[in-house]
Amino acid sequence: MNPNLIYVALISKGDGVRVVVFVGEKARDKVKAGSIAKHVSVQLGGSGGGDDRFGQGGGKFRGKTKLALLSVEDLVRKSGI
Repeated sequence: MNPNLIYVALISKGDGVRVVVFVGEKARDKVKAGSIAKHVSVQLGGSGGGDDRFGQGGGKFRGKTKLALLSVEDLVRKSGI
């Protein structure tokens, strides 16, 4: 509902982590959901992608979830949002 929203969820699934990303309409001018999903998934030892609005992916390195989330915060700050 919030056009400035950037939502990133890391969901523990089996031996890995699932990544789900949603980016609101106004925030898409600065950052794309597919890019965030790919960025996080690579850090988790996997892959991801998507479009401007919705991205998904995953990885197998559950121990790197905190580092991956911190890197998303840094990515969003650098985008100017």
